[in-house]
Amino acid sequence: MNVWLEAGIYCGLLVWLARQRPLLNLLRAVSAPYRILLGTLVVALPAGQMVGRNQWTYPWVGWAMYTGSIPGDVVYLDYTVVLASGEESDWPVARLFSRIGKKVAWKLRTFDQDGAIDAHDRMLVALAERYNRAHAENAVQTIRVWRCVVPMDEYHGRGSVRREFQREVGVN
Repeated sequence: MNVWLEAGIYCGLLVWLARQRPLLNLLRAVSAPYRILLGTLVVALPAGQMVGRNQWTYPWVGWAMYTGSIPGDVVYLDYTVVLASGEESDWPVARLFSRIGKKVAWKLRTFDQDGAIDAHDRMLVALAERYNRAHAENAVQTIRVWRCVVPMDEYHGRGSVRREFQREVGVN
């Protein structure tokens, strides 16, 4: 973004804030050292962003925001299910089970694929059986496990994620 445009936006925002009565009343109630500190922060942080250090978390310190990227591609597991109706659909575990969903979904997505496939499949079957108790009219018949690879060097949105079929897990 053009530095002058960005500076104009910041100045406009500061003018708008300076015209807000509750904010002015608050500033009058605060002692002078705190007003000076707040004023310095309000001016220094946007100024640091505008002088070309906008890739840093905080523009006046020495650590960068985007330097700790993950080496290589990100790999995770995704799931689809085949229902009794024959329809195949995504299986959003986190939304299906409100209490345990997010924790289980994270465990399933990052599951050790090499040494624990049997335990992983037993967990999937247990989740499907729990789902089937509440949805007997259109129960899960099969779970399809997909290995998804997010290419970090060539990522161009969701379309660049490679999805490879791993295996099917039957539900009794």
